[in-house]
Amino acid sequence: MRQHKHLSLLGLWVENCLGRVLAQLGLMAALEIIVFGARLYLLPERPMEEVLKGVPSLFMAGWIALFHLLAHCGDERRAVGCTLRRLRVSEGAALAWKGLFGAACFLLLWVVQTAVCLGMGLWYAAAVGPAYRSAQTVLLAFYRVPFLHSLLPLAETAGYLRNLLFAAAMGLETGLGSWRMRRGSRALFGRAMAVAAAFLFSQGMGGLTGSLWLGLGAAALAGLDALLALTYGEEGME
Repeated sequence: MRQHKHLSLLGLWVENCLGRVLAQLGLMAALEIIVFGARLYLLPERPMEEVLKGVPSLFMAGWIALFHLLAHCGDERRAVGCTLRRLRVSEGAALAWKGLFGAACFLLLWVVQTAVCLGMGLWYAAAVGPAYRSAQTVLLAFYRVPFLHSLLPLAETAGYLRNLLFAAAMGLETGLGSWRMRRGSRALFGRAMAVAAAFLFSQGMGGLTGSLWLGLGAAALAGLDALLALTYGEEGME
C-alpha cells in the first residue's frame, strides 16, 4: 500500500509535466535544426564549430527553461496539497520523487541534445566538400568542439559523471522549487544554479575533468539546500 502511494505521487508529476517537457524539448530541437541548417546553407565550406554557432545558446536557453517548467508544472498549490494529504505522503517523500522526476528530465535533455548534435554531425559530413570531410569528421568534431565534447565526452569519463551530477542537482532544485512555491515562496537559489550550470556546461578537452568539481559542488549545494529547507522551513538557501 505504501509503495502504491508513492507511485501515485510520481504519477502526478508524470501526468502533469511530461507532455510539456517533451513539447519543450521538441521545440528546442526543431529550432536548433533550423539554425544549423540555415548556417550550413549559408556557410557550406566552413569548419563545423562555425556552422554550429547558435546551437549552444539554444541549449542553454532550453536548460534554463526546463528548470523553470519543472519548478512550476504540476504544482497548483491546492491540488498538490490535497493529494499529499489524501495519500498521507510526507513532504520529504514528495520532494524526493519530484527531484527524481526532474533529474530524469534533465537526463532526457542531455540525451536529446546529444542525438540532435550527432545528426547534425552526419548532416555536416554529407554536405561539405572534401576539404572539411574525412572518415572521422563526426568523431573529431566531438573531440574538438567544446559544446559537443561536453555532451559526449568520449574517453573523458569525468565528463559523464559531471553531467550526471548536474542532472541530479537540477532535479533536486526543481523539487525544492515546487516545494517552496506551494508555500508562496520562490526558487531563487535554484534558478541561479540553473543559469550557472547552463553557462558552465561547455568545456573543451581536459576541462571536463576539472569541471567535475563543479558537478560535485552543485550536487552538494542542492543537497544542503534540501536539508536546510526541510529542517528549518521554507527559506533553505533562498
